[in-house]
Amino acid sequence: MTADHPLILDTEAPLARKPSAAPLVSPHEAVAIALSMVQWMPGRLHGPDDAVVDLILKAVHQAGWRIVPR
Repeated sequence: MTADHPLILDTEAPLARKPSAAPLVSPHEAVAIALSMVQWMPGRLHGPDDAVVDLILKAVHQAGWRIVPR
């Protein structure tokens, strides 16, 4: 980088972030995102091997959440 183009740092961005290392997307948001990415037919029963179910589980996992049985 030359002296003609000074380095500009955005100091507000790190301050606006969440202070914890928790996931940024809630499980509800992860499911909503997954459902909006798939073409599915309302009223149709889905099986455990359907693409919709796989996509929802992937979205929850990628968002940093896991499903734990009680």
